[in-house]
Amino acid sequence: EYESYKWITRVAEVIGLPASQLRAALARQEIPFPDDLPQTTPEEAFKSTQEDFADIDFSEYAPSIPPYLNDPEAMEYLEEIHKRPEMKTLFDASRKATKKDIEKTIAIIETLKKQSGNEE
Repeated sequence: EYESYKWITRVAEVIGLPASQLRAALARQEIPFPDDLPQTTPEEAFKSTQEDFADIDFSEYAPSIPPYLNDPEAMEYLEEIHKRPEMKTLFDASRKATKKDIEKTIAIIETLKKQSGNEE
């Protein structure tokens, strides 16, 4: 519950309302209406809001989906990395390695797999 008050304080700062007023409204579970707001019907308010934002292109704010999320093989690797902490360590180390280092590591792993009979 305390977490929601931290968030509502941030919201109040962004929209320019006193945080105490918004927190009190949250505690009462009601919408705060400042006294100086003109009274409108919900339909009028909705129409006005739609008109205010009609010219804004929101597509630049939409999150983009990284291409690897559409690759089933990449998703399998990500799932494996997520499940196994040692894979996270290996992945982190490989990000800092050169291509030559990675190729050497693959060769070593392939050799170990052949020696242990775990060839796929």
